[in-house]
Amino acid sequence: MKKYIILLLLFVAMIISACSEDTKNNGAENTSDENDQPENAMNESEPVEDEDESEGEEEGEGETSTEDVMEFAKNDQYDTFIRYLEEYKDIGTYVHDDSDDIGFNEIEFDGFHVNFVFKLLEDQGNGEQVIGFIAETENNSGDEVAFNADMEIQTSNGEQTEALQGLGTTEQGQSTSGLLLVPIEDGVPDSFVVKFERPFRDIVDGQQSGHLGEEIEMEFQKQ
Repeated sequence: MKKYIILLLLFVAMIISACSEDTKNNGAENTSDENDQPENAMNESEPVEDEDESEGEEEGEGETSTEDVMEFAKNDQYDTFIRYLEEYKDIGTYVHDDSDDIGFNEIEFDGFHVNFVFKLLEDQGNGEQVIGFIAETENNSGDEVAFNADMEIQTSNGEQTEALQGLGTTEQGQSTSGLLLVPIEDGVPDSFVVKFERPFRDIVDGQQSGHLGEEIEMEFQKQ
């Protein structure tokens, strides 16, 4: 009888020991899972958006075309100007003796200022080359002024040409900017002489009532 009791006690002890071991193992697994969670959470919260923003900034820095004509003319990051369905690539600059480092020049007609540059452009649609007159006006004349950019250009190739359109009307205290195209048919000139006509002042009832300043003549060389 004692022998059976001893065996029974040993059997119960083995069961208790096994249960205790399972409890320890489960506790260790739970502890391991809990320790893994902060690392996973940290990985999930990594700033992925910052990486995307960085890529976007890098893409912006690599852009070489713009729809802003003054950015195109002044910032050497851009070599192509987009206007509606047209694209023009910068392939050269014409400079005057008084041009600044990027080829810009300033003329004035009694308080009406014109800051401009002459560019040699290539039409990306048909491959034709034209002279581009890129200008920004500032009107401090006291009157409304129409600057049609009327100009006569005599090239070194013997061709006489002119801008196809004007910049339009600028009110007192306002500014206007734009690109005017000057066609060339006898090849790209090494130089040209341009004569700027005087802008009109005070458009009343559709009639120009006078001019500002005097005609200005300048010579430009291909850089």
